[in-house]
Amino acid sequence: MANPPMNIQDTFLNIARIRNIPVTIMLVNGEQILGRIEGFDKFTIVLDGGQKQQMIFKHSIASVSPATPIKDLFRPQNRKHEARNTGSKRA
Repeated sequence: MANPPMNIQDTFLNIARIRNIPVTIMLVNGEQILGRIEGFDKFTIVLDGGQKQQMIFKHSIASVSPATPIKDLFRPQNRKHEARNTGSKRA
């Protein structure tokens, strides 16, 4: 049986979270927020900005840019990073 399509959003966010990669989140209003992803769900991303923690609603996000490229995003072994382990515990 074929695998279901990859959930790129969950995989991208979870790899950035697990690897503790700093990200820049650009909001639709032009504001930039810098930090590390602590966790996420269907509607929100929790970001640790060092001095403060923020919950950002995904509908207000225009883009998420990692400080370093996630070059292996589409490798089959990264499918395990999709919907599970999205909490705040770091690997």
